[in-house]
Amino acid sequence: MAEIKISDVKKKIDSLLGQIKTSALKVVQVEAVRSIQKNFEVGGRPRWIPSKKKGRLKGTNTLRVTGTLSQVSAVRNDSDGTVTFTTNPGARAYARIHQEGGVINRKAGTQARRTKRDGRSVFASKNRDTGKAKKVDISFYKPYQIRIPARPYMVIPDEDLPQIMNQVANAIKRAL
Repeated sequence: MAEIKISDVKKKIDSLLGQIKTSALKVVQVEAVRSIQKNFEVGGRPRWIPSKKKGRLKGTNTLRVTGTLSQVSAVRNDSDGTVTFTTNPGARAYARIHQEGGVINRKAGTQARRTKRDGRSVFASKNRDTGKAKKVDISFYKPYQIRIPARPYMVIPDEDLPQIMNQVANAIKRAL
């Protein structure tokens, strides 16, 4: 009759739990990034407040001008069972204010402007010499605030959880 040691059973269970944990974390790492990227494709879930863009940016999708904010990566840590999401380093300067909302306080300053032939006033460089004699006016502006509404993009909506859990279950079955 074969003898079963409790320590051998415990080692086998611990090994299986480690495989399950690793498989689940791999799935969460991939599926959560897909879910976050879908937020950008559909304009937020729930829908983001549209931005009030002007000029050449008018009509572009909210939070999608350069695409750097949507470049989210995930790093899994098998030892503590976590997945950490990070944004592109180029987007970190404004990522938090878009996620949580807030106010940007601008100081008073000066602005170079020139008048075009048709009478429109446009921005001009203070330091650039184009070789043409153009009159550049320096105007002053008061301090002002820019209010950014919260547009949570780094979220996994409840509607994606069943699919993610189904993928996790499939991965666990394959691991065993």
